Amino acid sequence: MPGFSAHNYGCATDWAEFRPEYTGKQVWDKAKWPEYSKAVKSAGLVWGGDWNGNGKRDPNDFDLPHNQLAIRISYSKVGAIYRAKGLGAANKAIFDNLIGG
Repeated sequence: MPGFSAHNYGCATDWAEFRPEYTGKQVWDKAKWPEYSKAVKSAGLVWGGDWNGNGKRDPNDFDLPHNQLAIRISYSKVGAIYRAKGLGAANKAIFDNLIGG
């Protein structure tokens, strides 16, 4: 649903490891997720491998390529702020609620 994803606010990305030998092949199983996880977490970001969209760890429902800014409010709340008060207010809510910021 629009407005509920950190991607909607430029606060999340999805990454994959690509090498020439992966061309035309499934790359997800070959990625170095432990190294990626360590890099994401060392940057103070939330790794999708630690959650399933509702903040709970579920080994059957990871989003391994995903990382996002860690904030104290939900992105659905950011979406409500955006719809009520505009982009500037949504951005302020994100940056006012950064964890570690």
